[in-house]
This record gives sequence, C-alpha cells and structure tokens, in this order.
Amino acid sequence: MTIVDSCLTYLQHYNSSNNRTLTKQDLETFPLLGYAAQLWYYHATLQRGGLVNREVAFLQSDAARKSWLRVHNPDDPSEKPFQTLLNDKNSAVYYASLFGLRAVVKNLLDKCGEVDAEGSEYSYALYAASGKGYAKVVQLLLDRGANVNAKSGRHGAALYAASGKCYTEMVKLLLDRGVDVNAQGGNIGNALPAALWGGYREIVQLLQAAGARDV
Repeated sequence: MTIVDSCLTYLQHYNSSNNRTLTKQDLETFPLLGYAAQLWYYHATLQRGGLVNREVAFLQSDAARKSWLRVHNPDDPSEKPFQTLLNDKNSAVYYASLFGLRAVVKNLLDKCGEVDAEGSEYSYALYAASGKGYAKVVQLLLDRGANVNAKSGRHGAALYAASGKCYTEMVKLLLDRGVDVNAQGGNIGNALPAALWGGYREIVQLLQAAGARDV
C-alpha cells in the first residue's frame, strides 16, 4: 500500500467513525488526521503511473470530501482546521485539477463529464489548473470542451492566471485555443497588465502579438 493509499484509507475511516466530532478535538482523537488531510494529494503527485481508483473514489464521495475539507482547506492552507465554510460547488474535478492530478481528472471526466466544474478560491477547474501551472491538465480540460473564456469572479480568467505567474507555455496553449486576449477580470484589469506588472517580457510579447491592449 502506498502512502497516498494509507492517507485516504485513514480519511475514509475518520469520515465513517462514530467518534468524529468535527471539532479540534478530532486532531487528538485521530493522531494522523492532520497529516493525512494535508499531504495525501502531495503524495499523489509523486506517483508515476498505476491506478488512481482510490483517489477518484475519495473525491467523488461527497461525505468523505466534505469531512476532509473541514480539516484542511487546500485553497487556503493557512486556514485553521474546522473553520472552512464549505461551498456546495466544491467538486471532485476541481480539486483534482487544483492538484495537477491529470490521471484523476481524466478518470473523473470519463465518469461525470463535469469539465467546467466549480470550486471555491479559483472558482472553476480550468482556472485552478492554469493558476497552478499544470499545462497537461489544462490541455485535457480544453480537449474535453472546457470554456477557455470562463470568468473566475475576482480572479479573472485562465489567461490572466497564466500571464500573471509567468507560465509561458500555458499562455501559448490558451492563445492557440482562441482565448479572448482582452478579457477583463482580476485585480489589475486583464492579462497584459498582469504580465507587465510581473515583468514577464516573453509573455508580454506573446499577448501583444495576439492583439492584447493594456486596459
């Protein structure tokens, strides 16, 4: 059994336990709870090949996923346990995309097709993957029909996320897929000022060549 399998087994045990209180006391009652909640997806990213059935089953279980999110909020790891206000839109595809787990995303999409799945901090799966630099996940989502121009509330759109974090290959991919280069959103307008603010010359040149304006 791998470490990720052990972590997810522990979290499933916690979810089904009659001793669970959904309070800080649980961290003492279940000594490995904090570790399992915070690090299962890190260990999942280290796997090369193999089955992903356990990750898929865990993320698809509404009850198990919500119990885990009570303990740890991956959108804001600094948040203390049991303070997360759960969002009913938090989906399995969103979290698999946020962690860059391409094989898990593919499996979930094969099962449910929620390509524009929503979440919390990054609003939807494509933005989450773009904002974290997971180009292979972004390509998969786009291949499955994800809306390349979907807005992500206060965060803008996927191109804004990629441009503001110097993910050059991601910007190229989104431009190739017909993204609106002047889409408004985010803290400083659109993708071009985000790249200018970061000093990312190559991205600025790519955006300007595609017709981007600093608006």
